[in-house]
Amino acid sequence: MTSLRVFSLLLPALLLAACGSKQSMPEDIRVVRTAAVTADEAGSGSGYSGEVRARHESVVGFRVSGRVAERLVQVGNRVSRNQPLARLDPVDAALNADAARAQLQGVRSEYAQVELDFERAKRLFERRFISQAEFDRDRVQLESSRAKLVAAESEFALASNQQGYTFLRAPQDGVVTALYVEVGEVVQAGQRALGFSADGEREVAISIPESRLEEIRQVGDLQVELWARPGRRYVGKLRELAPMTDSATRQYDARISIVDPDEAIELGMTARVHLAGQRKQQTYRLPLSALYHKGGESFVWVVSNGDSIVHARQVEVADVGQDAVVVAGGVQPGETIVTAGVHLLFDGQKVRLAAGGV
Repeated sequence: MTSLRVFSLLLPALLLAACGSKQSMPEDIRVVRTAAVTADEAGSGSGYSGEVRARHESVVGFRVSGRVAERLVQVGNRVSRNQPLARLDPVDAALNADAARAQLQGVRSEYAQVELDFERAKRLFERRFISQAEFDRDRVQLESSRAKLVAAESEFALASNQQGYTFLRAPQDGVVTALYVEVGEVVQAGQRALGFSADGEREVAISIPESRLEEIRQVGDLQVELWARPGRRYVGKLRELAPMTDSATRQYDARISIVDPDEAIELGMTARVHLAGQRKQQTYRLPLSALYHKGGESFVWVVSNGDSIVHARQVEVADVGQDAVVVAGGVQPGETIVTAGVHLLFDGQKVRLAAGGV
């Protein structure tokens, strides 16, 4: 009875202590990096940014396996059609060619002798000095020897071709854009060795947000402007539009052909594609890390200035660069947005701003 009475006296105190511990649990405040929203000076109304690329780009490789003995070009080198770009160790290919040549010579000698024997048998058969069976045997032997000769010629031709394949040659006039192998490396047939861009047509690779697909499909007049030559515009034409969005940017890749290129257009230059009659609108340039996607839509986290609580804000993506995104609507100049850890937040969560911003 005494123990029961003591427990009943302690029970309220224990409950109060439990309630107090719950109330004293620290609030989940996440530290985030942020940046202030600023207006994009270029504005999406001025077009889409992109990069000058070759119309025909390829990755070339050796047609046979072997060890890379020499690399004859560097990135940026201009080459002509059939110019050697790299070379494999030729010893094995030369030995195979020599063996095939020796085999062919032996088969040719054998065939010449069988052919003489058949001609002699043919004359003897015509004079009835040998039987039909003997003549047929000599004819079968000639046909078998001829088949061996054809096979040996094919083997020699193949070995000769493979000896030539130890050189990797330029498919046409162009520029070396990438190197994927080093001297001493053993490569397999078909393995990529060099990146190559052909001379000739030039175009601009851009990305189109899904909300503006019809706009670029219907516009008839496109103009291309190089960042290095402001004010000089080239006639452009939509050549290719991807049927699906890029999994990372949720943008449609497009290629704009430059109809009237000149020598000032170099591969890799930054360019901007303008749409005639495009309505100018205010846009904002944000770090690419600030953007996240949900249900096919794009959002950013906006931090309330008063209570440091984040709220999801839908934005319209107008342009995507290497490390930045241009959005139209959804944010205002001066607002604070989260630039790191956007996938770890929830709407209404309280945050603490890290020192230094982005």
